[in-house]
Amino acid sequence: MTFLFARVWISKCFHVILQHNLFITNMKRKVYVLLLSLIVLFCSNSLPVFSKSDSIPLVNGKITFMENINANLTQKEIHDRILDYVNNDLKPVEGFVAMDKPDRIVCNLTDYIEISKQMMQTFAMYMNYTATFLFNDSVCSMKVSNITFMEKEAFDKQKQWEKNPDNVLNYPKSNSILQPIYSAEQIFLDKAYSLTFYRKASQRIAKASVYRIEEVIEEIVDALTLTEKELNLVKRRVNRAQNK
Repeated sequence: MTFLFARVWISKCFHVILQHNLFITNMKRKVYVLLLSLIVLFCSNSLPVFSKSDSIPLVNGKITFMENINANLTQKEIHDRILDYVNNDLKPVEGFVAMDKPDRIVCNLTDYIEISKQMMQTFAMYMNYTATFLFNDSVCSMKVSNITFMEKEAFDKQKQWEKNPDNVLNYPKSNSILQPIYSAEQIFLDKAYSLTFYRKASQRIAKASVYRIEEVIEEIVDALTLTEKELNLVKRRVNRAQNK
């Protein structure tokens, strides 16, 4: 996708700036960052309008995002960096490592996707997905699959329901658990979700979810390609930004 290539190119540009930080004047660096920020803004406004033809990555009829990342690391080094990223930097709303083997890590994750925020109302969804990492020497293959969405209110109700031990013990006899869940295919392909005060709600959800997935891919690229010193510098900058 055009957006993917743009984001990867932008990420590499920031990487180059970071590597040559000592050799670029403050004024030049500000100009570079401004230009790249304008490109990011353009890409954000032109995130894909999905169609059923060729815009959506489908595997056996299911929306699945895949990415191969080259890294000058051994299989064990890739495994250790991915595990460190998942445990310390990914920060999903919920998640756990379902499988941890020398050649793969599988995680079940839930992310909070804020789509639009107004003075009196926030449009947000929870995105559940499986992230699978397969690795050999020098290569990490990442796959995002089993993507589903749940409204914020429905997610909160379900979590409240799960706090009652009697409900959990009686499941699936009780109907209280049946909160509406939307598959990625319903959102991306069928555009089945609508909301009264938001036009093209399904497309907005698709746009925000792709942005989040690409963000995770970029972070994985950084985790596997930056030196330890560069990676620590990026983490410190991110932490400062989040704490402001």
